[in-house]
Amino acid sequence: MQPLPVYAADLQVSVVQTTRFAGIGQAKPVRSSIYTGKPLVSERQLPSMRISIYPAFACIIDLHQVQGYAPEQHLQSVPERRVRDMKKNEMAAVIELIEKEADMTIATVRPDGYPQATTVSYVNDGLTLYFGTSSSSQKAMNLAGSSKVSLTINRPYRFWKDITGVSMGGDASRVTDAEEFRQVGQLLYEKYPQIPNFADSESEEVALFRIEPRFISFLDYRKGFGHTEQYEL
Repeated sequence: MQPLPVYAADLQVSVVQTTRFAGIGQAKPVRSSIYTGKPLVSERQLPSMRISIYPAFACIIDLHQVQGYAPEQHLQSVPERRVRDMKKNEMAAVIELIEKEADMTIATVRPDGYPQATTVSYVNDGLTLYFGTSSSSQKAMNLAGSSKVSLTINRPYRFWKDITGVSMGGDASRVTDAEEFRQVGQLLYEKYPQIPNFADSESEEVALFRIEPRFISFLDYRKGFGHTEQYEL
């Protein structure tokens, strides 16, 4: 399949400025421009909307505005990304990545409906993840209202071709069984031997949460740019 040249004649492009801001808000276009006369990029056949992300901005391109573009002629050749069951070797690859990393970014749902993303340390038992937090933390309060979470775990990389990572959607529940609490605590102490240096200074009650994944996306750019396998558990 040959790439589709995307030209900018009569093409409306909205440029959304981005920053490294840790907070809550809504993304809004801050500048719009009309680009004309020069090729933009050469991309594979895509649906009617494509978002190209760059370090400093995102371009939202409406391909319906490109002269001569006919989606019905191209969409059949776009590989469909299907959700499927996970095979044993695929599960082993995901677990290997999870076990080698130390931190994950987890998103919970605030009472006002905004997602809250937080970096936390974790341990795992297979695909089941555990993390601890103060029982009075915002995360704990969010989870009391909604058990739904999304998370990402990524390996460090320098070049895009080496990107590998896991994203999950699942349900989180507080660990209330005493034996499970003890076992998870032991896993945490083994993975993070520095815990005793901080535990004595913590006066707040610690809550442990269990995350059972429902959907998993395994990102592996080593198999191609943007290569992703999606699984339903």
